[in-house]
Amino acid sequence: MGVLDRRLLKTLDLPLIALVMVLMACGLVLIAVAVRARGMMDLVEKQAIFAAVGLALMLALTLWVDYRVLPRIQWYLYGAAVAGLAAMLVVAPEINGCRCWIQAGPVSIQPAEFVKPILILVLADWLARREDRPWTWLDLVPVAAMVAPPALLVLKQPDLGTVLVFAGITGGMLLMAGYPLGRLAALAVGGLAAGVALVWAQLRFPDRIALLESHQLMRLVVFLNPYNDGQNGLGAGYHVLQARLAVGNGRLFGQGLTGPTQTTTSFLPEPQTDFIFAVAAETLGFVGTTVLVLLLLTLLLRALHDATQAADTYGMLLGAGVVAMMATHFVINAGMTVGLMPITGLPLPFISYGGSNLMTNCIGLGLLMSAYARRHKILF
Repeated sequence: MGVLDRRLLKTLDLPLIALVMVLMACGLVLIAVAVRARGMMDLVEKQAIFAAVGLALMLALTLWVDYRVLPRIQWYLYGAAVAGLAAMLVVAPEINGCRCWIQAGPVSIQPAEFVKPILILVLADWLARREDRPWTWLDLVPVAAMVAPPALLVLKQPDLGTVLVFAGITGGMLLMAGYPLGRLAALAVGGLAAGVALVWAQLRFPDRIALLESHQLMRLVVFLNPYNDGQNGLGAGYHVLQARLAVGNGRLFGQGLTGPTQTTTSFLPEPQTDFIFAVAAETLGFVGTTVLVLLLLTLLLRALHDATQAADTYGMLLGAGVVAMMATHFVINAGMTVGLMPITGLPLPFISYGGSNLMTNCIGLGLLMSAYARRHKILF
């Protein structure tokens, strides 16, 4: 760590880096479309700065940080992350009912984002060190012990979306580590059933059970019927309805970058962050959105390929966790936009506005490419 071996430059995955840059450029264009009518073009400039810093950070991690030394510091990082999340509950201001952000000069930082790669580090190390023996249910106990502290603290903020990403990371890494798919499916079904039961219980006994904040509960209620928000679609269901309208307006080839749309007339809420996929659908249409989806899928598949080329199990699992993190964001963001999943406020990787998520993705890919670049002994 700290010394650049110039021979590593020849092992960089240039196609993956190019994909990241293309997606960042697409994101800047879509953010500009989303905020132009709102007079917030300064967000485009900020995102461009975030992108430049993120790319530099990604390359620095790839070239200067040998992923094999990370286990030496991972528990210090983990402890600092958990302590930071606990402090957020006390010092962070409440914004839109959530203590998720802290202000640092002109930018807002979401610390929970940076916990994701740290969680990947500790899970990858434990799974890689595990003895080659049959899996049992008890193997999930140490995994749960690592995931639970940050997950519970983030849920307390409350930020259900990030907790779902933690779950996606954990499930993806367990799968790559060889945990039986049937058991993972059983866990997923059991978790879903428990979630439905808790929502029903809170709706049935609101005075006794209050596990979810009122706005979180209403998001789940309007998932199946946006008009069932008590305001005929003008309350919690408004976001869902406007996103669906924007997607439908795009039709085959889209409405283009200019002209009145759900986005440019300010009907679509949070278009530069949560609903950037709806902006893409309305602006680019089915054809353009398909291209964007294919770019994201290509990025994920390329990253997964690189992960499988790592020289050891730790490097492979490290990369798999990064892919699982980005894939969870992609699936949930696109799913909630088209009405297939409840709204949870997760950004679309490399596309949505937001420095914290963009930096987290760049950190993740930097660690993944650190393992890929050191996949074999350099002889030239």
